[in-house]
Amino acid sequence: MTLPDRLGTLEIAKQTSNISLDELPVELILEILSYLSPTRGFFVDENVEQARQNENELILKSLHALTVSCRRLYNVVQPILCKTFILPRNNVKAPQQLVRTFIERPISRKSLEYIEIYNMNAYASFPEGFEQEASKDVSLDDILAQVENVWQPRFHTGRMAKETWMRQLVRSYGESILTSIVLLIALAPNLLDFAIMERSISSDYPATTLALKKYHNDRSGLRNLWIKQCPSRAPALESSFQKYVFTKCVRASRLPVSGCLWLGNVHDATPSPSLFHQAYALPEIFGVEEMTLDSCELSSLELDALLKSYTNLRRFTCRWGIHDDRVRPREIDLRALNKSLSRHAESLESLVLDTLDSGWMVTMDQHIPTIGSLRHYTALTYIHVSSLVLFDDNIDAGNEEVPLCGLLPPFLEEIVIQSEWDEDLEENLLFLVEHCQEMLPHLKIVDCSWRPAHNSPNTFLLLGLFDGAGVRFKIDSSNLPPVRER
Repeated sequence: MTLPDRLGTLEIAKQTSNISLDELPVELILEILSYLSPTRGFFVDENVEQARQNENELILKSLHALTVSCRRLYNVVQPILCKTFILPRNNVKAPQQLVRTFIERPISRKSLEYIEIYNMNAYASFPEGFEQEASKDVSLDDILAQVENVWQPRFHTGRMAKETWMRQLVRSYGESILTSIVLLIALAPNLLDFAIMERSISSDYPATTLALKKYHNDRSGLRNLWIKQCPSRAPALESSFQKYVFTKCVRASRLPVSGCLWLGNVHDATPSPSLFHQAYALPEIFGVEEMTLDSCELSSLELDALLKSYTNLRRFTCRWGIHDDRVRPREIDLRALNKSLSRHAESLESLVLDTLDSGWMVTMDQHIPTIGSLRHYTALTYIHVSSLVLFDDNIDAGNEEVPLCGLLPPFLEEIVIQSEWDEDLEENLLFLVEHCQEMLPHLKIVDCSWRPAHNSPNTFLLLGLFDGAGVRFKIDSSNLPPVRER
């Protein structure tokens, strides 16, 4: 490149470096904004959850700052910002203000896709004059006129008629943040995802609204629903949002959730077994694809009742253990869980079972039956389990041991085993690698990296055997000697 060419390139670089964000093409701005998307849903770990909330708050503030910078960026960013409503921690008027916008400009309600409620305790009291100011924004007649058209034809709220239920709800607008949230749910035709952390919510209005509102999307319902039980909530309290979701959303609506149903900190007191079995004389045709029970203590009967409510489940995750002294740890019956999951043997693709944090107390010599054979799961390709699920540590008690290959599904591609590295694990892995090409021809990855591998002959033997079988064997090699370069 000649000197004039270099100088010309440098001049172009100087000119482009001064381009402001609002001067970029819309396509490039949208690409940049795709990285400013709030994370939807909850995490059980409080530190991770707090980090998520802080990041989401920063993202929404950044998007709002862009909307007030210039008209062009407002037109680009505002539709993205309106997709998400997360109840602010420092703005008690936000839900009422958004309801007012929805009533005055009906077209704006089409943007809302995600509602998240996680801080209801912060609104136990309101600023002086708040109720009167909020109620003046929109008249009750205006709200009623638009809310009347958002319910499904088959409206059912028990003994209360539709008009009575609706008028009672709307009249409390401006007096209750929960009421405004319910109105947001009702008025958002394209609502896809909903997340709520239950703290002091005992009303059935949110669940009833989710189940009975009209959805203007292909799924005719929610895509994802996250419900996180507050750990500090008394387990025996029956009036809970989870109860109403199960009895009115899950059981009363034909297709309330089509993507993922996530339940955090769920235990046997809410909902009780009788609530699971309440009959609504509806066929079991619910289409949820993924169910996650994160930090749970449910009995085998409760798990069975929950899994029986769905067909064609594709992904199931269950992590036992709630860090709350008032929640009684439940016995883990893996054989019963296998029987319950067998209803989905032809559709289940992913299975995650984590027993490591369970509070179930067992003796060292107690026999704990494993999950048993998974050979009849014809679609299952991914398994992530703790060793208790697959291995019986008490073989000496006369229990019959089945080689690992005889338990795993025939089309398995990846298995992750969380286990201490010991002789039992090595022995099971030797059985696995010996027969995997014959019984598991699709196996690609075996991950045993949860704990460091022992510096033993069997470890190096396994590395060679899996490599020879064309299977990637992932281990934590921190205890192994470094590989010398030739």
